[in-house]
Amino acid sequence: MMTFLVSFKIIYIDTGIEEGDIILDINGIATNSLSSLMGIIAQFNPGSIVKVRVKHNDRIKFYNVTLKNKNGATVAIKSGDTFYNEFLGAKLQQVLVDELNELGIANGLKILDIKGGILSNNNINKGFVITEINGIRVNSQQNLAMSLSKSQINIIRLKGIYPNGVKVSYEFMY
Repeated sequence: MMTFLVSFKIIYIDTGIEEGDIILDINGIATNSLSSLMGIIAQFNPGSIVKVRVKHNDRIKFYNVTLKNKNGATVAIKSGDTFYNEFLGAKLQQVLVDELNELGIANGLKILDIKGGILSNNNINKGFVITEINGIRVNSQQNLAMSLSKSQINIIRLKGIYPNGVKVSYEFMY
């Protein structure tokens, strides 16, 4: 297993990227911190191939990297884990692969329940799948938190899809 340096953090992967290499961008999206790297990677599913540009000994190199899940496989892990986001007032779960395919989307967090928070007053129902917040694709508790932190002037921009395939965009002031 090879390692490489991202700013100040060592990440382990099995590509030609070497320890000390600095990741500059993924699929053309610039990254300069571990949190931005994780946010970019979270937009993709295991099995996706991403183009990684790194700086290696003052030279630029490109790698095609196949993303893997935490078990080292290229299939998405079916997770029953749920979490509650107090700001949204929603109990959420990562959308399972079968439902992603059925809806024709690549990522998302499904609303299992709504109690309080900004969603409760805006006619958003259980079953709605949040695909993007503030321009960032969401599919985990970590990148949801990151996307919510990117709000400007107290506005949250949210995109998603209902189980019947209707895509909707919302904008909330808080």
